[in-house]
Amino acid sequence: MSSSRSPHDLPISKIPDFLEERVIEILGESEPRRQQSLRELLDSVPEHSTAIRKWLEAALDTSREADRELAETLGLMDAKEEEPVRVGPYRILEPIGHGGMGSVYLAEQMELLRRRVALKLIKLGMDTREVIARFEAERQALAMMSHPNIARVYDAGVTDQGRPYFVMEYVPGVPITQYCDTHRLRLEERLELFIQVCDAVKHAHQRGILHRDLKPSNVLVMRLDGKPVPKIIDFGVAKATNQRLTERTIFTQQGRIIGTPEYMSPEQAETSGLEVDPRTDVYSLGVVLYELLCGDLPFDRDRLRKAGLAEIHRIIREEEPPRPSQRVASRGTAADQAAYHRRLSAKALQKELLGALDWITMTAMEKDPARRYSDADQLGTDCARHLNHERVEAGPPSSIYRLRTLMRRHRLLVRSAAVGLVIVGVAWALVSRKDLHLRDARRESATAREDIAQREQEINRLQGLLAQAQRDLAAAKRDVPPPPNSNTDQLLAVQQERDQEKLRAQRLATDLDEQRERVAKFGSVLGHARAVEQLVGQIDRLVSEAAGLGALLPEHVVSMSSWIERADETVAFGTDLMAKLKSTADEVPGGARLPALLDALGKGDRGLVGKVRARRAAAERSTQQSLVDAATEWSAAIARVGANAKPYFGTRIAPQVGFVPLGPDPTSLLEEFAFLPSGVEPKRDAQGKLLLDDASAMVFVLLPKGELEMAGTAVAEWRVEATALAGSLQHPMRMVLLAAFLVGKHEMTQGQWLRLSGRPNPSAFPVGREVDKKMTTPRHPVESVSYDDAVAALRPWGLYLPTEAQWEYAARARTYETWSSGKEERKLREVANLLDRTGFEFGLNVGGGRFTESDGWAVHAPVGSLAANAFGLHDVHGNVAEWCLDWLVGYDADVAPETGLARADAGTLRVHRGGSFLDRPSVARSRYRDGAPPVNRMASVGLRVAGLLR
Repeated sequence: MSSSRSPHDLPISKIPDFLEERVIEILGESEPRRQQSLRELLDSVPEHSTAIRKWLEAALDTSREADRELAETLGLMDAKEEEPVRVGPYRILEPIGHGGMGSVYLAEQMELLRRRVALKLIKLGMDTREVIARFEAERQALAMMSHPNIARVYDAGVTDQGRPYFVMEYVPGVPITQYCDTHRLRLEERLELFIQVCDAVKHAHQRGILHRDLKPSNVLVMRLDGKPVPKIIDFGVAKATNQRLTERTIFTQQGRIIGTPEYMSPEQAETSGLEVDPRTDVYSLGVVLYELLCGDLPFDRDRLRKAGLAEIHRIIREEEPPRPSQRVASRGTAADQAAYHRRLSAKALQKELLGALDWITMTAMEKDPARRYSDADQLGTDCARHLNHERVEAGPPSSIYRLRTLMRRHRLLVRSAAVGLVIVGVAWALVSRKDLHLRDARRESATAREDIAQREQEINRLQGLLAQAQRDLAAAKRDVPPPPNSNTDQLLAVQQERDQEKLRAQRLATDLDEQRERVAKFGSVLGHARAVEQLVGQIDRLVSEAAGLGALLPEHVVSMSSWIERADETVAFGTDLMAKLKSTADEVPGGARLPALLDALGKGDRGLVGKVRARRAAAERSTQQSLVDAATEWSAAIARVGANAKPYFGTRIAPQVGFVPLGPDPTSLLEEFAFLPSGVEPKRDAQGKLLLDDASAMVFVLLPKGELEMAGTAVAEWRVEATALAGSLQHPMRMVLLAAFLVGKHEMTQGQWLRLSGRPNPSAFPVGREVDKKMTTPRHPVESVSYDDAVAALRPWGLYLPTEAQWEYAARARTYETWSSGKEERKLREVANLLDRTGFEFGLNVGGGRFTESDGWAVHAPVGSLAANAFGLHDVHGNVAEWCLDWLVGYDADVAPETGLARADAGTLRVHRGGSFLDRPSVARSRYRDGAPPVNRMASVGLRVAGLLR
């Protein structure tokens, strides 16, 4: 009798490995093809249809348009599902990230305490009651944790739709690996951060809490009081949700991994994954340390992407990854990039990792938990020992252990053929030889100072022997007796004794010559070693000074000339020293790396010297062009500003180095100036409009002094306009009195960034990239610039980012409406490039919703493409948002006179204002505030430059 149950009524079971591999293969196909392939697969295996759908629900990231469409097509989600607005007592502010388990949001707690939190909303169907029950069982232990490097878990609950959520401390940081690479931290600095992480994990383990999902994205680094502070997030949540391995080893067509099997211990990779203890977290810490040290993962990411679940299990449990030093040696050009992020050469990085750091990392990642560090404290302590130049507890695995591992992995081969004994013997010999080489390498790893000290002792010993030999020779000559007047026998005896003394004297003289040669050789090596040490120190000082050299004012020209003179002397001295080191370079500590150091410094117009020469020439040229060649234009501009009382109220100006007057804007009547170091002076057409091209210099507008009520008292319904993110930071109002200042008429372009900063173009949409059938040009705004990089690039030229008060004053242009264009959104579209239909069709569906209007640009447009505000400034409400100089603090903070800079010594977020091509009109309001960590790079954030009158 046939069953009446359909395949969908069968219990959900695990997907067979061959089906999982097939689903992963389909997700790698093109978007039109994968929908059809998935439907065919579901139809062909109806008994596994439900399990495959559950698998896909966990895998697909519905924050991405392609994944969302696929999920909707397969009926895996409600096509009208929207981002939550409120979850329990928490108001959702913005999404932080999405993953296989669910989504994380920045939220604001509205009851009892008002604070920002991170809210993790788990996907529907994750056994809500069991999840919450497990979390409740952990709550007491979690409450006992109090460590500065662990983000607290505050709360848990269930939404009205039955979705569990967890509430955690909000950490505005970036993954530890990203932070270390962005700031190019040295190995010692990376270890110091890692030791703090180990201490935090130890703190949790002492209270019986395991993380079970340690990875860089769960170890965020933020800056507090100017120092980096690591914070571990998601403690207790991994155990409460009891994630299955299947949900953490899924791949999409974009090559993105949902979950990270690379950080899982062998015992976690077992089918159950339940028999874990603190050593499981130690293994994951070892993988994080591996990546921090050498810039790569132990197992190749692409290989794991292509492997099925069973193969991933086998790789993690059985295969031995290369040591970090071996990984660096095998990566080729990628090793150079990793070494750059650690301020080393690839060869030097490999040498630094060889030995103790290799042993520490591989001990933490031992397959056998019994051979691993027993807890995070042991791992952190060994790292601290290495930093203190003490002997570490970890060591290389013995040859016997390696042999046993090899036999376990190939037991069938060993049992089936006697020849396996020969292979094992050869392997043992090779391993022993490697051990000998390793010991030899350790013996040869004495520091330069120890080498010099030993050579000094040897010279002193040889000099003593030389003095003794000279004394012996003198005594030999002195002690020869005169010839006696006796018989022949006596004469013969005397002659023999004299011959013996001559031979002894000759031997002493030969020994003396050899000792003199040895003394000369050791003295030469010792002197060269000291000279190399002194030269390296001088080069380091020159490189450090070059970063702080100004590039514009006359006094900067003097300091650059002095620097160039000292650099040329250093290069000349180093070149002569290298000629002397030809025969002894390998014996002199530091001699081998001297050519690379001198090459980086450069000679003549090469290297760093050439860059400083170019900056000096630019400064001299700018001084000539702005103060001498444009003297007539400056006289006219000074007279206009002094006589024009209406906009400038008696403001007085003087000629500014690097700036050339362009005359007043025909509409705003405000004076405008070109900054020559950034490009070519633009001209005006017959109507007075500036003619911009790819080579145009930055144009600055001289804004008159004035007062600003930040937050805008003329808007009576401010509470309606205030957003969840910025509303609490907009009041009480701040009254600011500003002095006259210069501000960019446009956002800084990509061409101007390249000419002015001398740095690579960081933009996500760089020059030459085609976006929606339009090519990005040098006139497009530069973006993906961090606050820190922007400040560093502007400082040598005497320029800076505007303060938040200056930015709002410039953007409002003396208006107090919603936007400088007024209250109507229709008018805003004439001056602002915001998210619209073109961007939506390009794939920028941020936050959902559809659009009907379009300005023709999918992303940012060339500067000046849309209308200006009343001050003649373009794109203040869109295109890209713009960094400001302030920390994101409340308006109750005190401000500096004339500039309005908020007096805050430190903070977490730097302000950016103005909205972008990713934003809606509400975000582009004149008073809307937003912020980000100063190291962040975002495609929607660029900069507008300001300058003080000197």
